Amino acid sequence: MTDISELRDRLSGAEGVLSVLSERLNEDTSDYRALDGAWRLVRDCYEMATDLAEAKEAAE
Repeated sequence: MTDISELRDRLSGAEGVLSVLSERLNEDTSDYRALDGAWRLVRDCYEMATDLAEAKEAAE
């Protein structure tokens, strides 16, 4: 099973890549909308992983 901090690191890297790609695409295209949706999903998952890691640390 993947450690929460490893998951958080992976999601952080993915968030950065998707953010850069979305900035380079034209905002009027469907590709941009799909990529923006993916970026938001990764960002939300990163935030959840961060919350889980903090809760785990507080419980220990």
